[in-house]
Amino acid sequence: MEGLDLALELGLGGIYFLLLTSIVFIYTFNKKGIEYKFLRIGFVLKLLGGFAFGLVYLLYYGYGDTFTYFESARILSDIISDDPVYGTKLVFGYVDYIRAEDLLYNHRIVNYYRGDDTFNVIKIAAFLSIIGLKSFFCTTLLFSVFAFFGQWKLYQTFAERYPNLKKELAIAHFLIPSVIFWGSGILKDSLIIGFLGILIFQLSRLHDFRNIKLKSIVIIAICVFFIYTIKGYVLLALFPAVLFWIFFSVNSKLESKILKTIIFPMLLLVVTFSSIYSYTVISSIDDKYAQENLIDQAVTYQSNHFTEIEQEGTRSGYTLGEYDRSISGMLRNFIPAIVVTLFRPFPWEIKNIVMALASFESLIFSFFALLTLYRFKLKTLFRLLTNDSFLIMVISFTLIFAFIVGFSAYNFGALVRYKIPCLPMFSSILVIFMYSNKSKLKIRK
Repeated sequence: MEGLDLALELGLGGIYFLLLTSIVFIYTFNKKGIEYKFLRIGFVLKLLGGFAFGLVYLLYYGYGDTFTYFESARILSDIISDDPVYGTKLVFGYVDYIRAEDLLYNHRIVNYYRGDDTFNVIKIAAFLSIIGLKSFFCTTLLFSVFAFFGQWKLYQTFAERYPNLKKELAIAHFLIPSVIFWGSGILKDSLIIGFLGILIFQLSRLHDFRNIKLKSIVIIAICVFFIYTIKGYVLLALFPAVLFWIFFSVNSKLESKILKTIIFPMLLLVVTFSSIYSYTVISSIDDKYAQENLIDQAVTYQSNHFTEIEQEGTRSGYTLGEYDRSISGMLRNFIPAIVVTLFRPFPWEIKNIVMALASFESLIFSFFALLTLYRFKLKTLFRLLTNDSFLIMVISFTLIFAFIVGFSAYNFGALVRYKIPCLPMFSSILVIFMYSNKSKLKIRK
């Protein structure tokens, strides 16, 4: 984009920014709760994050997946406009890509149509680009809106359960810099944040047996489909966490302590075997999630990224050390992988500006985690976990997800994007634990 094109893009983006913020401010005008104050603040920051993301990629990087997604989406929308019947069949997968290759003259863009994960991103981007007048910045802002909507639904889920912590939870969900920036562009990560937040909100409704409607079930199915096809490993982390949520909820409703003592280990075994079975089913459907393929991918990433050669893509690599290609070898890296996701890069590992910003954010998380541990009483943990099955789900998802991305990324530049779906949950855990010894913590059943 040069000259007038960039000016036009920024002008259209500015108009969309004003239009979208006006809609939110009008919607919340008569709503007095503190959560709506943070809705306005968080929404504006999210849109600014989308603008910043677009400008950084445009003026600093000059290339990236976000441009390829957008250009592919714009061409797909042209195909639909020129030949609606064929375009519709292409979107729903009823035809092969041969004719698409004839229409898509850029082979680099054509390659993005060869996988369901990238093609689904392009489909969504094509739809949003039509609403965004085929403008890069307008489409980016619409991705930001969708991601924020998921964040808002996830925040509502927490705020309903911990009504006295609405302010603290709002900070945890809406003010994390990496989530604001990396979760606002035309990328898979923005879509995952949106779909994941909506999915957990709807699961909460089903779990509480409130507002059980066909619409909720359909929304859950749509979210699961897109998460699975875009980043299926998110479901590998979420499914066992949801099982913990269900089974510990059943256990907490038992009145007899003796019965609880008997049922608890049985529930734990059911969750364990159900999680293993779910993983087996997913890996049988898509062999890229098979154990040996996951390890092969991790080994490849490690050999590609962890090197001392000063070339692009390698300077931000990290390693978890040597391990054998087995389940036990993976589990030995469980804690190191979680640490690298939530608390690294350390200051002495900084090699570029992206790592410096990520390290500063990780230092803040480390400080609050240590402060929480200092204030936290171990006996409170048992009280929380026996009375709050939702918190068990959040902790389980955060730890499993942090392990998966920490074990497989092997590059801080990629990790800073991959880990953002779990950061609001991790922040919320710290907030809840921080106030666990105070009367301010009130768990609403």
